[in-house]
Amino acid sequence: MRGILPGGCLQGWPRPQSAMTQGVIVCQPRELTVGWAQRVVSQHAARATVQGMAVLSVEIGTTTRVRLEVNHNGPET
Repeated sequence: MRGILPGGCLQGWPRPQSAMTQGVIVCQPRELTVGWAQRVVSQHAARATVQGMAVLSVEIGTTTRVRLEVNHNGPET
């Protein structure tokens, strides 16, 4: 049976796995970890290292907005 699970993931459907989204799409805010942030940063600055991150806010509605603070040693972009 397919349906929407709590947190917005589709039950019974695989997560997208393109080169850009592999390991980047999350279903729950608890999945936003330093490892996740490293995967995102590595797509933009291959040699940057994430030292830490914090979830500043999560707003859930028809769209979900998440504000993060990510500390890294990469460029300031």
